[in-house]
Amino acid sequence: MAGIIELLISDMTMSFMWVWSSVLIKIFVHDVLGYHHYDLHAEIIRYSLSIMNMFLFAYLAKVTKGGAYNPLTVLSSAISGSFGKFLFTIGSRIPLQANHRCSKLVDHHVETCMAFLTLNSTMTMTVH
Repeated sequence: MAGIIELLISDMTMSFMWVWSSVLIKIFVHDVLGYHHYDLHAEIIRYSLSIMNMFLFAYLAKVTKGGAYNPLTVLSSAISGSFGKFLFTIGSRIPLQANHRCSKLVDHHVETCMAFLTLNSTMTMTVH
């Protein structure tokens, strides 16, 4: 039972870290280092950090003994396993991983809608 809870905690933690790692890389390259968004050096640094990030998460998956950040990789191993493993994966591992992805997606869409509404109301005021 302790191994199952550790696996769920590592899934949730790694999923959260994966979602925010690309954002933090962009903040580091563009805000901290000061590169512009379409600068060649910024792209090289960003892609290099992203590749190192993939190796970091591969290492974290090995250290956590099966922790994953991608629900599709977990699903593929569940389909080829036993029925109990399939139910455990569908019932707990995938919802924990997808929760962080959906919350970031919803936040992004809310920010986009708010920006559009603000822009639309500003344009309506200037037209009248």
